[in-house]
Amino acid sequence: MKVMIKAIVRPEKVNAVMSALMESGYPAVTRMSVAGRGKQRGIKIGEITYDEIPKEMLISVIDESIPGTAGIPLSPDIVH
Repeated sequence: MKVMIKAIVRPEKVNAVMSALMESGYPAVTRMSVAGRGKQRGIKIGEITYDEIPKEMLISVIDESIPGTAGIPLSPDIVH
């Protein structure tokens, strides 16, 4: 069975995440620029509120029967 994994990543972390996926044997990734906000409802800098923050969405489809894909390990330096 195939499983689609979607990840929303900060733009400055995309290269590290894509490199980790490549090194782990998952080279097929679709990358899209997106904007949105989490539970913090955006950020406020001075008088200006930015309620949509730029992010990148990474999508990968993997075969869940591949050993080790239940929890794809990512190095702790790229996950916050």
